Amino acid sequence: MTAKEPKIPKPPKRITNDDLYRRSTQYRFWSFTPTELQDLRTVSNRKGQQKVKEKILALDKTIPEAQVLDPENFPMVTQEEELSVVTFFARKCASYSFLPTQVKATAISYLYKLKPLPFHIFTNFSYITQS
Repeated sequence: MTAKEPKIPKPPKRITNDDLYRRSTQYRFWSFTPTELQDLRTVSNRKGQQKVKEKILALDKTIPEAQVLDPENFPMVTQEEELSVVTFFARKCASYSFLPTQVKATAISYLYKLKPLPFHIFTNFSYITQS
């Protein structure tokens, strides 16, 4: 009778942070090529500018300040200005030593990809013009 040699189990594959990231919904749904990201920023900026123009046109024209606003000549936020502000806040976020690295990385990724700046600016603009 021959004794069977026991099967030695293979060591489990080590999962890296990169493996985890590439399996995440963030990677699948929120990873863009530089061209795609630029296109999204362009569309976002145009939509934001259109919203501002609509808000200006919807102002009560009996208010003296509203009479002088021309939506076609109103100084709009450019893509470069948006990116400068986002970069500023991303650097501020990176400097917070009390936050775990993954939290900072996610926050910075959120800032650059979703660019919440236009919503913030246009919401404030809307609030100021309605007050």
